[in-house]
Amino acid sequence: MGRTVEELSATMSMDEFHEWAAFHDVEPFGTPVEDDRFRNVLALQYKALNGTAEIHWLDRDPQWSAHLRDLARPPLDDAIEAYFEARIAAQKAPST
Repeated sequence: MGRTVEELSATMSMDEFHEWAAFHDVEPFGTPVEDDRFRNVLALQYKALNGTAEIHWLDRDPQWSAHLRDLARPPLDDAIEAYFEARIAAQKAPST
């Protein structure tokens, strides 16, 4: 905001403070897109230095991210079934 805490305390009304607090509850000063961009830049640097791009500690909401990863990952039974179906289909396919 470009001001010190003392300047803000002297010039900001309590109503305005509550509006900022409510806004922060809805959108915590920055967007998830900005977090993702920053995470990608750090991942590139981290991978260059350490050989891995695992930067889980920048996650804004780890529980939600884990839930999304679980939704994207097929259940193990489905993966096993798909594997064997593909094997059987490959055996039945005429060889060229």
